[in-house]
Amino acid sequence: MGASDAHVDVRRRLTAESYLAAARLVIEAGGWVAGIDGAPLAAPENLTDRVGLIAASSRELCAEIVKVLGDERH
Repeated sequence: MGASDAHVDVRRRLTAESYLAAARLVIEAGGWVAGIDGAPLAAPENLTDRVGLIAASSRELCAEIVKVLGDERH
């Protein structure tokens, strides 16, 4: 059991070195990591590419977050 069920970064400031190790841990623990649009993250081409992401305890929670983010943008 973790301290939080999800982390959302919509700022698009994360570089590969900022999130890759943590993303692997989330995935290995059964969680889900995706872009802020819900799509799988593309492999970084270099360490300066910046992304926004959702790291959630489940795919379903990630989908709920994507829906809420989408609703807020309209």
